[in-house]
Amino acid sequence: MKMILRFILFVMSLALLSGCWDAKDIQDIQYISAMGIDYQNGQYVIYVQVTSFAGVAKQEGLEPKPTPVWVAEGRGKTMNEAMNDIYKRSNQYIYWAHVKLIIFSESLLKHGLDNVNDPILRFQQIRETTWLYGTDDSLEKILFVNSLFGSSVQTSIFNPEDIYKLRSFVEPIRFKDFIRKIMKQE
Repeated sequence: MKMILRFILFVMSLALLSGCWDAKDIQDIQYISAMGIDYQNGQYVIYVQVTSFAGVAKQEGLEPKPTPVWVAEGRGKTMNEAMNDIYKRSNQYIYWAHVKLIIFSESLLKHGLDNVNDPILRFQQIRETTWLYGTDDSLEKILFVNSLFGSSVQTSIFNPEDIYKLRSFVEPIRFKDFIRKIMKQE
């Protein structure tokens, strides 16, 4: 009788250990690949480039199509409010760990980065190795740009070192190096 009871408990424990109940399919996640931060009328405005792989699983064996890209906008009096506004607008899980670049607008740079760096550094999914840019152009237009092959994930701003070697005079900088230089000045 003990042997049967042990066998039943063993089988039940195997049933509890198996499975991937919290696994998410690639088409059920919205990947943020780039982020632009602006400051307008006393509010932080965050533009995020969202890449969706919803059609990837359906294309097996077919010629791949360009991955669609959207730009979402979030607004708030603080950076956290603006990021939470993006969550309100999404109907799927948002994954920030693929952020490869952050673009600061000229108005944000003039306002100051005191309230920007801390929320980004404290958010665990955004890595400190992202590329950092500053611009006076429209952040939406920059994030909507497509490359020669139809994907904005493959544009030159995602790999600035090659472009810097070819024709640029401003050295690209990563977020961690920028923060390190700011900390030295304080």
